[in-house]
Amino acid sequence: VPGGTRPNTSWIPARGEEISGNSYLGPGACSGILYGNIGTGTFTWPTTATWLSGYDYTPPVHNGLDFDGDFGSPIYAADSGVIISSGWSDRGYGNLIVIDHDGGWQTYYGHLLDNTLLPCGSNVLKGELIASMGSTGNSTGPHLHFELRSGGQPVNPWQYLQ
Repeated sequence: VPGGTRPNTSWIPARGEEISGNSYLGPGACSGILYGNIGTGTFTWPTTATWLSGYDYTPPVHNGLDFDGDFGSPIYAADSGVIISSGWSDRGYGNLIVIDHDGGWQTYYGHLLDNTLLPCGSNVLKGELIASMGSTGNSTGPHLHFELRSGGQPVNPWQYLQ
């Protein structure tokens, strides 16, 4: 139509296959089949905190990074995806969110405040607020435990964070 306009549409790819939560993550693991966003394949900082508290990536003892911060500091999705676990984990993480980004990639966010977690099945975009920093589980003070996994195996987040 000459002189006409049409609205711009932002397209977010969605996964075509079914995924489900991992029961080994504890009571917070999602039940049922979930569908969700596909990640971009690049990962951004999950918090505004830049100071490591205690542990760096030192497998097999410590499979992630511990970012120091204050109770209630915002935690963001490092990439787009779907939340496959949200709640208590029996594995030392305390309150945990796990985001599946498709292609075998998952991010883990541990020691979160319990009243701030996005629920299971939530579709999230990179940089979206997902929770607040806490000190639950095996923790001695407020911080974010952040893990990046590929094919179920921990990988060094320093090699992927941008």
